[in-house]
Amino acid sequence: MCASVAGALACRKQAPDGFARLVRENGTMGLVVGPTGIGKSRCAQAVADTYVGSVYLRIINGLHHPAGLTHALAVRLGVRDLRAMTRTDHYQTHLERVIGALRDSGRLLLLDEAQKLTDAALELLRDLHDSTGVPILLIGVRDLHERIMRSVGPDHGQTYSRFDVIHHLSQGKDIYSGGKPLFTVEEIRQLYQQTPIRRSPDAVNYLQGVANELGHGSLRRCKTLLRNAVRRARKRQQLGDDDRVTVTADDLAWVEARLRQESAEQDAANERRKRAVEGIAT
Repeated sequence: MCASVAGALACRKQAPDGFARLVRENGTMGLVVGPTGIGKSRCAQAVADTYVGSVYLRIINGLHHPAGLTHALAVRLGVRDLRAMTRTDHYQTHLERVIGALRDSGRLLLLDEAQKLTDAALELLRDLHDSTGVPILLIGVRDLHERIMRSVGPDHGQTYSRFDVIHHLSQGKDIYSGGKPLFTVEEIRQLYQQTPIRRSPDAVNYLQGVANELGHGSLRRCKTLLRNAVRRARKRQQLGDDDRVTVTADDLAWVEARLRQESAEQDAANERRKRAVEGIAT
């Protein structure tokens, strides 16, 4: 899969550019949530590239708590104090430097995988927003929204009240339930245009079913299935690695049933194949 094409498509589908622009112009906090593998990280990186001066952080182990997050921001902003690392008050020192660097700068903070942040880290971001006025955009899975919502009450909800803009990427629904698909057949074709790899029409339908089945499928899973299905198709057709090959729904279903061998997963693969062949996913 071409990363640039996938990133551009995901950004167009999920409109993060307009969403991020709204967060920036309003100087507020924003929240984007959606299923894993739908292209959130590519969107975040594309937004960071669009707005020069943006600060992009992907929350990994060690950055999920206030001290780790503050240190990472200090490094990214170029204000880390090496001397502070030997002192017990290094956290406060870095926090003061981060606040100083961000105050009235208007720089957009983008935090990907934000569901990993502790409650204390979320409160830190709220305080950063209040102290500096910088716009902050959090991107994560739906659990993050639910966590923040749980704090709402007559005496709480200070964090949630800062989020003036909230967007759920999964507003498109499972196409098999009659909802509007997140990704159309034509868009699936665009995502997986590789020479000399071709997909039969039922294979494209199959991949669309995987991409749009919320909670079970994703663009990332499409990529894995296609990569393995290409190997199976070459072997089945006795082709070399550089020969043109056409992948079918049968190839995809065969691979999916073997990658996930639980009976329920195999049943799902067979049902997806049946729907793809019948053209239900179009």
